[in-house]
Amino acid sequence: MLSKSLIAKNSIFNLLARATDIISGMLLIVLSARHLGVEGFGEFATIRATLFVLTPVIALGASQILAREVSVTRSKGPEYLLAGMIINVAMTLIIAAVGSLGFLAFGVMPKVGMTVLCIALLSQFFAVITKTVAVLFIAHERMFFEFLITVLARGLLLLSLFVVIVCDYGIFAIFSGVALANFIGFCASLLLVHFVFRQLHFHYDAKILGEVIDKSLPIAFSGILNQGILYCSVFFLKVLQNAVHVAYFQTSQRIIAPLILLTRSMMISLVPAMSRLGSCASTHPELKNLYATMLKYIIIISVPVCIFGKIYALEVIVAFFGQEFSQAAFAFQVLIWSIVFTLANILNEFTITSLHREKFLIASNGGCFLLNCLLNLILVSDYGYMGASVASVFACFLQFSINLYFITRILGGITLYHTLIQPLMANGVMLVLFYLFAAKIHFVVLSLGVLMTYLAVLLLSKTITPAELIWLKSLVVRRKNVSEKFR
Repeated sequence: MLSKSLIAKNSIFNLLARATDIISGMLLIVLSARHLGVEGFGEFATIRATLFVLTPVIALGASQILAREVSVTRSKGPEYLLAGMIINVAMTLIIAAVGSLGFLAFGVMPKVGMTVLCIALLSQFFAVITKTVAVLFIAHERMFFEFLITVLARGLLLLSLFVVIVCDYGIFAIFSGVALANFIGFCASLLLVHFVFRQLHFHYDAKILGEVIDKSLPIAFSGILNQGILYCSVFFLKVLQNAVHVAYFQTSQRIIAPLILLTRSMMISLVPAMSRLGSCASTHPELKNLYATMLKYIIIISVPVCIFGKIYALEVIVAFFGQEFSQAAFAFQVLIWSIVFTLANILNEFTITSLHREKFLIASNGGCFLLNCLLNLILVSDYGYMGASVASVFACFLQFSINLYFITRILGGITLYHTLIQPLMANGVMLVLFYLFAAKIHFVVLSLGVLMTYLAVLLLSKTITPAELIWLKSLVVRRKNVSEKFR
């Protein structure tokens, strides 16, 4: 049985934390792009993409295993947390050693310099290990404290960025500021754990460390592939084209990323409940209902975002990055459609993990990664950032299809008409209205009218049911009397 009021409470704090992440992250990207220019931002974006690919290596998939195991066995939280932190430290040292030896062996130095890369890696290490510590709050369903950590770290990041811009510093100063902010956030997370969980006593348990490593390796490998799917295009663009193409591709991708981050944060609140539902075959039907409902609402919410992004792409790009980046609007019109499949894949990932079938993720992510690399190799040389955009969308679609197949094999089939077809038909009505009246009605009036019509179609077709409206209301007002099973 799901405690929806508790999920709602934690969702609110997660939304606040992710809102802080989104605002600060967007300010970092937008202000850095305007400060560094197209080519400079291309170099900056390449380093950031490298860090994102290395993130699952540093984390080694431990956070998801920790969240699942501590949610079920809270008394073992300290041992699991210490194991996760040891993994983070060890993997960061391995990355630093292998990277240094690689540069020395090939006699090649990065254009931005080794010092910048080291500071950037350090900043990502502190970000990852802070997330590891935050798992303890997530598993105990006390997300308020994770929100406090986020506000502190992101506030310091923006302060450092302001200093960089005022003093007209470069990439090194930007990453140094990020590293300092993340370090303070890590220290704050440890202090909060000490004061909130005073009764917990940390000690090393080799058996638990080995268990976490064993269970997390499939997730880590899957995570590496997943990040490779998202960012391999950056490396193909860097090698086969230049930093300008990287900048145009990444500006579009970085606008999309906050939306994905927001959705992931909402789903993290469901991890404890999904873990419990997935641990026993008798509760699998309820897990299937939850999965189908969340998938439907992902489509209901994300497809309209894609339609609006497709129509107003140029205005969005220029508003964020300036006229200098206007060419990125073409990539944005294509990449925006990856939102639907990426958000659905986040749900797929959490569902498969809750079912203890992490190895399935390797198959789906591996196939998607190989397809993305192949399409990039074919398209990037001739079509640059546009070819990379097309490759990314096709790869995300393949990943979603494979994961959906695995989930339906375990939980049984979902009702395609109510989950997929009805929301897509309502979105079709929205798209038709846009193209019929785009040249006749002011875009603000048209947008409001189309959204109202879309909502009316969803209600009249019963795509959104009364039971779901009660659930949504409970999420907003945090009613404690809504605790029945969702059907």
